[in-house]
Amino acid sequence: MNNELERFVNEEIDRNKTNINVNSYNLVYSEENDDKFNYYLDDIISIFDGLFSFAITLGAFQFVGIILEKSILENSSILLELSYFFLTIGFLMSILGGLTVFISSLFIRTLRHEKKLFALAAIKKYTPLFYFGYIMLFINSAAFLLPINLLAYEMLSIYYSIIITVFSAIVLIIGIVYFVILLYNKTIFILNDITYKRRIYENN
Repeated sequence: MNNELERFVNEEIDRNKTNINVNSYNLVYSEENDDKFNYYLDDIISIFDGLFSFAITLGAFQFVGIILEKSILENSSILLELSYFFLTIGFLMSILGGLTVFISSLFIRTLRHEKKLFALAAIKKYTPLFYFGYIMLFINSAAFLLPINLLAYEMLSIYYSIIITVFSAIVLIIGIVYFVILLYNKTIFILNDITYKRRIYENN
């Protein structure tokens, strides 16, 4: 095992955050992969590919919504105008989100032929920028749900509108909870009185 790599992982990788850092730790300590470095980069790249697909899909729905709402804006109420405004803002944020995760994916692909120590250091350095893609995912989702709710208050009775608002909040909260439990928190759990940990936490 490369002692320099082991020292860097133990001293520089924050074990309180998972996902990218888990892959960084596994690059040094995993023994299952024949080509660990390529598997390591491919796993991180696939994360950003998924975020990119989500941003593009959401942006497509927002673009269609912008076109459809434009036809009903004449003599419209303040709620319709606000709905169109937030739908447009959401579309712009989808473009920003898609652009940032696409660039992040390209950057990580450029590390494939670098020295492993440089790759780990570069990913450590730019991790805050990488996590911006996750943040944009939830901002885009909220920006998409907001105009839907405004349209509901404009076109439906108050009772149905409140129900839609409650369900929208539930959808967003469930998405955030899933992200925190499965991707952000330490993956340590107890099953049948046995404690299971990811490799990165076994020595803690």
